[in-house]
Amino acid sequence: DPYVPMLTRCVRDCNDNKVVLLSLKCLGFLLKMDLPSVEVNAEKLGTYVLKLLTESGSVGDTKNEINQNCFRSLTLLLSISRKNDEDSRSPLNEKQMQALVNLLLAALSDSEQNTATFNLIKSIVSRRHVSPEFYDLMEVILKLSVQSQNASVRQQCCQIFMQFLIEYPMGKQRLEDHLKQCILNMKYEYEEGRLSAIGLVGALINKLPSPM
Repeated sequence: DPYVPMLTRCVRDCNDNKVVLLSLKCLGFLLKMDLPSVEVNAEKLGTYVLKLLTESGSVGDTKNEINQNCFRSLTLLLSISRKNDEDSRSPLNEKQMQALVNLLLAALSDSEQNTATFNLIKSIVSRRHVSPEFYDLMEVILKLSVQSQNASVRQQCCQIFMQFLIEYPMGKQRLEDHLKQCILNMKYEYEEGRLSAIGLVGALINKLPSPM
């Protein structure tokens, strides 16, 4: 239990990228445990990890690996706070969540970060975070569900968008626009994208209430 605050300080204070990376990896194991210090340090760690993402001066493969582990840490923090209490306070405030969503928008263009990126987006969706920036992010997710050349990415995007469409609050017009776009995507020029769109529409037909 004492290692959580110690590693949190390493993430905050250390200038050596290798030490920071090792600290994040260790935290990746500890955050999965039911330790009292995790909840106590969640907001501090969330702030430090987000700052590391936005201000990281590392380069090359190390930077990519640090970013991935930052995303993994934030995914665990968001998941833990929701698991303990669905109405619990997020480890990130609204301004920080806005910054994180903007980082995710940029990360979606980097295929090397897809696994960690999508897991973090799923965690945010599960918390039902609402902001204009997040609705914009979902627009990009819908596009990737047909336009990505990676089958795994298309599948993950379909799953995320379906959960978003079913669970999130939105006006009638926005919902209709999303459904229309899902249907239009079935005319996408490439077969893989069309099949992905057909699968999403089929799943939505089964999940959405009949009047829709």
